[in-house]
Amino acid sequence: MREKAISRIRKNLDSMGFITSECTGCIDIISQKKETYFIKVLKNLDSLTASEASNLKVASYFISATPIVIADKTRTDSIKGGVVHERFGISGISEKTFFDYADGILPHIASAKSGKFVVVDGKRILKRLNEMGIGIGTFAEEVGISKHTARRYIEGGRHSIELCLRIEKFLGINIVRGFNLESYSAFDSLGPTSVFEKYLSRKINSMNINFSFIHRSAFNFVMKDGNKRTIARVSDNITFIKRNTMLLKNISDNLGLESIVITKQTRYDKIDGLPVMRLKDINNMKSKNDFYSFIESLNLN
Repeated sequence: MREKAISRIRKNLDSMGFITSECTGCIDIISQKKETYFIKVLKNLDSLTASEASNLKVASYFISATPIVIADKTRTDSIKGGVVHERFGISGISEKTFFDYADGILPHIASAKSGKFVVVDGKRILKRLNEMGIGIGTFAEEVGISKHTARRYIEGGRHSIELCLRIEKFLGINIVRGFNLESYSAFDSLGPTSVFEKYLSRKINSMNINFSFIHRSAFNFVMKDGNKRTIARVSDNITFIKRNTMLLKNISDNLGLESIVITKQTRYDKIDGLPVMRLKDINNMKSKNDFYSFIESLNLN
């Protein structure tokens, strides 16, 4: 069922002119047009784990992508069109809502534990009241709310759907802002797990390079330096590296990223077209410039 959904979503993205890539682990589909989306597809949004979310957010930050979970339902209800749910700082939406968003139509309703809400544009309310020549007192009386509540709506922010509908009916305008799914919460970079990764982490950190490990993806290491973004497959086990090198190369080609393999030692200069950086090469580096210059030299060979 999930595999069919992934295939269908990717096919629809292709038909809309997106460049798509298959991925693994915390990311099922990578798509790019004007924006880049890292998409996780689930039947139940509440099956998303904290670990998957952390990896998805970190990968998205380093590649300047928008992380999104497409799901059919939550634990308690189906996910309706135009409604945004949030799990671990990531937007969870229906398939229809995602394609609407990709087509420029923003969702307007958010669902939280306290219930559904919308974000009100208070400036629109104030402008319309001025156009109608109505003060806050009259506005509050006509809508059936207190002056305090009326002021809160003029200030904007999160409010209940029901009262917004009454205000919109009275004012004759739309007062609700759409949700930009590109904003998401802060995170901590993910650390190394193996002995090799820990040694590599210390060396790269000493060169003041902005990086993180990714624990569940076709690429398990990301770096960012301004607009320069690099993804890598890192391990001292060549068999592990070879599992996803073709996926890694396809992703880097489609997104226009640098991609490399970092390993302890090997006789290969390239693996499935990806240049190889050995530990002895890294040990000879002193700075960030040394590191990126070496990557450039690998890509030229």
